[in-house]
Amino acid sequence: MDNKFLELSEVLASLDPEYLEHHGIKGQKWGVRRYQNEDGSLTSAGKKRASSRVSKMSDAELQSRTNRLRLENQYRDQKAYANKGRRFLNQASKDLKTTLAISATITSLSILGKKALDNYPWILDTILDVTKKH
Repeated sequence: MDNKFLELSEVLASLDPEYLEHHGIKGQKWGVRRYQNEDGSLTSAGKKRASSRVSKMSDAELQSRTNRLRLENQYRDQKAYANKGRRFLNQASKDLKTTLAISATITSLSILGKKALDNYPWILDTILDVTKKH
């Protein structure tokens, strides 16, 4: 008989299918901080993170970043609007081609029908007789 000791995570996973495990950041070592050196000074990533805090920004930096974000949003909106217009024009072009094809077909059939009636007048009498019976 095998005595198998289950890990805590296996027990919890078997009890609750919604159980989620977290093992920290991949590659991160225990006790090592991402933004701070051992002596307490900030790493380059830490300096970048600290400088991006709004409360520590000067008015000029905040205005510069705000303007940049506003411009990026305007660009994204204009691009979306242009794509919307492009899709509309493509669909309108397809609809116009279909309409023109139908119109050309109707015109051709009416010309052929007129020629047929001119050359064979008895066809009209036959059509009228059939419609009267129904």
